[in-house]
Amino acid sequence: MISQLGDGVFQLSAGAVLLFDHPGKNPALALLGVFAVALVPYSALGPFVGVFIDRWERRKILTWVPVGRALCAATIPAAVLLGKRGWAFYLVVLVVLSSNRFFLATMSAVLPQLVEEEDLLVANTVATTGGSIANVVGQGLGAGISAVTGGTFASAVSGVAFAGSAVTARAVPVHRGFTPERAPLWRELRDVVAEMVDGARIVARNARVVYALAAITMIQLLVGAMSGVLVYFFIHVLQLKVGSAAFVLGVLAAGIGAGVVLVPFIARRMRHDRLVPLAFAVGGLGNLIAAPHFSKLNALIGTVLVGISYALAKIPVDTIVQEEMADMVRGRAFSLYDMIFNLARVVGIGVIGFAYEEHADSGMLVWGIAAVFFLAALSFGIWERSREMGLKGWWARRKNRAPKPEDMLQPGEIVTVRAYAGSRADEEPRAIVVGGHEVPIQAIDWRAIVEESGRRARVFVVRAAGRRVRLSQHEDDTGWQIERVGPLPRGQAD
Repeated sequence: MISQLGDGVFQLSAGAVLLFDHPGKNPALALLGVFAVALVPYSALGPFVGVFIDRWERRKILTWVPVGRALCAATIPAAVLLGKRGWAFYLVVLVVLSSNRFFLATMSAVLPQLVEEEDLLVANTVATTGGSIANVVGQGLGAGISAVTGGTFASAVSGVAFAGSAVTARAVPVHRGFTPERAPLWRELRDVVAEMVDGARIVARNARVVYALAAITMIQLLVGAMSGVLVYFFIHVLQLKVGSAAFVLGVLAAGIGAGVVLVPFIARRMRHDRLVPLAFAVGGLGNLIAAPHFSKLNALIGTVLVGISYALAKIPVDTIVQEEMADMVRGRAFSLYDMIFNLARVVGIGVIGFAYEEHADSGMLVWGIAAVFFLAALSFGIWERSREMGLKGWWARRKNRAPKPEDMLQPGEIVTVRAYAGSRADEEPRAIVVGGHEVPIQAIDWRAIVEESGRRARVFVVRAAGRRVRLSQHEDDTGWQIERVGPLPRGQAD
């Protein structure tokens, strides 16, 4: 959240330099340029980033990425001196904003190690949507600082928040558990490509994850389109200055905050997958209110509902991907997620930017966005219903070719161990949960409490899926780690 706060300050201050000082005739196209420079290069490399998240020490990523961002943000004054729209300024914006996606993808991959599986929805509510609120609050601070001192100084101030997030990240108890052997650079690059393709195949074979990623792609397209309309309307039509942007961002934060409250409440009464059609319906309602007479008040009401819609979709999608993807591929899955997430937003803004180049009317564009929201609500509702009813189709056939849960029992994997009712997990474990699926434990061969590097750990050797699996859990960790996997003793059946 500290990092997201700094990110918001940086985003708004950079926007103050590019959008409010020299917006041109079409601010939506200027916004498209900012997003394209900041997100498209990262998105092209996104799948590669996920492999490194799976290989590197994740706490170090969470620590050193903000340090690098703080140093880059401090160079903004010098970059502006070389030209507000020059290569140096765009380069700094590219590095600071793109590296944030690396940071957030790592955070999403780490979260299942810090909380129990049944608490993931609540954890995502706090981490993901809370981070979004922190980002919007940071944008409000950036707007205020930019209005008083100028965007150049505000950009440098954001580095203080980045440095604070680096200090905080050092205390996060994330343990990868093993260090992969280093190979020559050419071999590591080849492995990155192979693992990227393998990770994409695993994601594509999971029908529930495909449903979630399709949903986040569509809602990002629509949110991007609405962002383009709002930027054009508030800057070009209403002639708002950077200080006034804080009020608009506060309204958006209120909508996201309402979504934070609603998601856990609604999720107790309906499955995560069913929240997606509801999210599109709420977003459609917001645009439907704004469309008949597109004014400042109606636009703000629509913004609140779009903020709620965003929270209703993003939190369940994050949870679905975390539940379905095993830890060894979770980094790649979230990098693919991030790539889709970013490109969809850029495409949505681009569609609106070029629509204004053809002299489109803001009210008609909002009508069109509302129609697409409602069509998406209907389509995803039918999709979810067909999956729930078990209708056989292309994705159902592909699912049969997906890796079996027992094939994911690999050394270094972080898993959940479930116990019999009324028992603690260190007394009578009954199943290993990996990739959202249970692998039953047939027998317990050995158990102990050991001391490892000054830390107490519970250790089990169990029989599961025709193998002997050694599991361990340190006393300050919530997840279990697979230490070794081997064959059963000769002559013994599982």
